[in-house]
Amino acid sequence: MYTSEPSPAEADLIEQVVRDASGVFIWVRLVLDRIVQEIIDGTPFPILQHLVSQLPSELGELYRWTVQRIRSGYNAETWIMFQTILCALRPLLLEDLIMIVELNFKPAQNDPLYVSDDHSSKENQLRRLNSRSGGLLEALPHSGHVQFIHQTVKDSMAQSGVDLGFALNPAFTHDTSMLFTRIYARNGYEFILRAVKDVPRVRSDALIYAKLADQSAAHDPDCIETWNLLKDESTFSGSSGWDQLDRWVHGAPVSGVAISRAAVIAYVIATGANLTRFIEASRTLSHHLEITTHFGSYLMALAAIGPEVVAHPLCDNQRSKVIEALRGLGSFGGLEIEMPYEPSDFDAFSLDCPEHPAENRWQPLIGLILKHLFRP
Repeated sequence: MYTSEPSPAEADLIEQVVRDASGVFIWVRLVLDRIVQEIIDGTPFPILQHLVSQLPSELGELYRWTVQRIRSGYNAETWIMFQTILCALRPLLLEDLIMIVELNFKPAQNDPLYVSDDHSSKENQLRRLNSRSGGLLEALPHSGHVQFIHQTVKDSMAQSGVDLGFALNPAFTHDTSMLFTRIYARNGYEFILRAVKDVPRVRSDALIYAKLADQSAAHDPDCIETWNLLKDESTFSGSSGWDQLDRWVHGAPVSGVAISRAAVIAYVIATGANLTRFIEASRTLSHHLEITTHFGSYLMALAAIGPEVVAHPLCDNQRSKVIEALRGLGSFGGLEIEMPYEPSDFDAFSLDCPEHPAENRWQPLIGLILKHLFRP
């Protein structure tokens, strides 16, 4: 705090900031954060004045400028934080955000540039948030929820796809650089989905995150990684929509079939949650033909007349896409499906799953529906 009048150099800097801000408070906030850090680093006032004079006046460019000056060694964590807050369906606590970062960014344990800090103090977590986000994210003091410091930051990132010009730190090991490349290809829905088992406060939306991750990913899903998530029903058992899907999970006719129950569960969850891209990509899994041969009509029944599990306005729930994805996997025990069909035709159907359905009961039912309803 000043105890006397500012020096001429300080007065000039104050006047310059006020003039360049043009009344935009968020511009002043970001610039002051930068000035304070420069003063701490011992930067002379003439250089500070030159720095302020070079700052972008347009907010979007200022946000980009801010992100590009975050230490490049933080890039992966920065990307995870921005994407997670951008895609979160509900406000996230700071501790939850840090946990999501930890679970998605695990380089080689011998990498000297990274030390896990998931049990750090609240003060350290706040410093980490500020350093990784360049001050563009904040934790609200009363609720602890993390948000962008201004709606224009969120809008700017949503419009740009968070393409803010990250550059890899050349000091990173090869493995870590490759890890960042993989991280950069993912979005916030995927980051949150990978953490649902360890962050209880996001588990209620697990099935919705699975669907949004599947439909919005900029790349083909990692089948093995998604497969491991889907095989464990406890990942989704607390999720909204699970009560309707649970009857189909436990009603799958697995007795007497040499296929693990976990494998069948994975396909039931993927079908019920309309994970179209995963189903299409699962051709690379060695057992997909056994699944479709033994459980094809059961999965087709779930896709065509099962409950709407992921009821959210952001989700694309056209059942015809799931039907087509299942059809592309291979044999369905002679079940014939006529194409094309109207996506809207699926919306009128809802049928509860019997406790122990027999496989031969589903085939004529679904065959009849598809034959008479979805004909050209």
